Amino acid sequence: MSFVQAGNVVSVHVRLLPFNYADGSTTGVVALMTDVTSERDRLQYFLDQQRDAVLAILDGLDESQLHTPVFPSGWTPIGLVRHLAGAEAMWFQWVVLGTQPQVTWDDDVEDPPYEPGAPFATAHSSAAVIRQYRRQCTISNE
Repeated sequence: MSFVQAGNVVSVHVRLLPFNYADGSTTGVVALMTDVTSERDRLQYFLDQQRDAVLAILDGLDESQLHTPVFPSGWTPIGLVRHLAGAEAMWFQWVVLGTQPQVTWDDDVEDPPYEPGAPFATAHSSAAVIRQYRRQCTISNE
């Protein structure tokens, strides 16, 4: 919803997050209400919501589930997040800023050369991939 306040358009966003009861049932609860006034702020808010949604989907999966292909193409859930980390680096650092992407891993696993037809899977641990994804999102937000 939007309204005009002192000549500025102010958008009010309400975010619903799942809430798990002790009996296992789930409901949506209001978790966040934010006033966003600039186009950059609106874009930032949208991107952060999408990024949070990606990580929320993975929450509760174990290491084996995160590395198990779920699509005929061979993509794994954690491989998809690894791909998104690369997309953050490519789009925001290289395309938007015109700088060489800063992609460093903290787990001593070396990436194979890029192969366009290969499935998105990874030898990195899920924790390392999630740290990398968050690191790339932080760089993108700067």
